[in-house]
Amino acid sequence: MSDVAVSFDLDGVLMPSPLRQTVFASLWKVLGEFWAHKQGISLEGAQAQLADMVGAQRSRRIAAGDLVGAYDWDAIIGSVARSLGYGQGFSIAQMVEERCRDAQSLPGYPEVPGVLGRLSEIGVYMVVITNGYARYQMPVLRALGLVPYFQRIVTSDLVGHAKPEREIFEYAFGEVAPGRRYHVGDLLSQDVAGANAAGVRSIWLNRDLPEGFRARAPSQRPGLAGFLEYMGSALKQEEAFPTTQESLVPQYVVWRLEEVEAVIAA
Repeated sequence: MSDVAVSFDLDGVLMPSPLRQTVFASLWKVLGEFWAHKQGISLEGAQAQLADMVGAQRSRRIAAGDLVGAYDWDAIIGSVARSLGYGQGFSIAQMVEERCRDAQSLPGYPEVPGVLGRLSEIGVYMVVITNGYARYQMPVLRALGLVPYFQRIVTSDLVGHAKPEREIFEYAFGEVAPGRRYHVGDLLSQDVAGANAAGVRSIWLNRDLPEGFRARAPSQRPGLAGFLEYMGSALKQEEAFPTTQESLVPQYVVWRLEEVEAVIAA
């Protein structure tokens, strides 16, 4: 299948987010305890305020069109920490590196190596496209043993563009000969909208897809009764990225990563 190229998102597709599940949890505890003591409030209340502050910083960056900067966690959380008066420095990138030293305890999706291995065996050109910065994503990819499957690993800080901007897709597929191109992602506003804008076939991975949609083929699911309403409810759980309603409809919908193989083979 030398005429087929597939790009994959990382967090929520090939791996659960290590930042949210491990690094952020420990950082939130430290900053939360500091702020709770300083303000005389509960830890839960302090952590809620921290989340609001970080969310507001990211929202300002996104609203200003700085989609890449919205993923600079060291800058965002560092700025919030300084505004609280927290004087101890920290590096989220270093925390990720330290977390990845114990690769066996990293969260992962067990089906991923098998799917990537089978696609690689039949000659599919594979790329990673992630909005996460290289310094956060590469240690996890290496620890999970996923790097060898990919011809390119494209991060937003490398390109200067982030999904749903079409430029990051154009960069990722820039060395690929003409042929069928697919992108697999779990976010409508970033992965699906970006792939559609770039002329790449969009595959929405939704592991929580209701049973009623699963009986039909991935290419048929977007046209089923009730799907647009379900898609709308899923979109409400995502961050507000600049997109249009028309750009959000995927060409394929899968609920297991293994279904991507059938989509490509069809």
